Amino acid sequence: MKLFFISLILALNLQSWTNADEIKDFEIEGMSIGDSLLDYFSLTQITNKQNSYEDRGYMYKSKKYFFLTFEIDKINNFEEIQVAIKDNDKDYLIQHLSGLTSIDINECYSKFGEIEKTLDDLFKDTQKTNKQKRKHAFDDSGKSTTTDVYYYLKNGSYAALVCVDWSDEIYNKYRWEDTLRLEMGSANFTKWFDNLAY
Repeated sequence: MKLFFISLILALNLQSWTNADEIKDFEIEGMSIGDSLLDYFSLTQITNKQNSYEDRGYMYKSKKYFFLTFEIDKINNFEEIQVAIKDNDKDYLIQHLSGLTSIDINECYSKFGEIEKTLDDLFKDTQKTNKQKRKHAFDDSGKSTTTDVYYYLKNGSYAALVCVDWSDEIYNKYRWEDTLRLEMGSANFTKWFDNLAY
């Protein structure tokens, strides 16, 4: 059985789950790493979404993966999901998956510790990074920040909890609100992101 990532609402009221050795054993909004995006969206929806972006979803210097963000229009834990798909993958296998919820940044910071404790229980046998605040790579001004903690599984895949604090300038330009993100990525995606994305 797949293990579900937590929602903000249920963060303090969770069952005790067994640990999993594979990131694909976890879900965000019913989706997992390695699933085909075609199981959730039609090829037309995927193509239309990719074509709606000026950069076609290629957010980084390396064009090995493209990113698509979908609003979720039913009752869920997150407002949006974001996926990364390997370029030219006709099966549209999900390599990176994030659940995003708009939240006041101070509320995100206050909930961070509670959610982190839950993730610590889920990812006991992982290499965990220390909580860190850093400049967001997207914002050249350095005014936007991320506060995050990462859990690296033995096979090189990862899960993370992130608070994103966008600057006023980024908000005014893109209308991106501060968010809480739960995310995970495959080992291949993680290696690409850490070494080749920029």
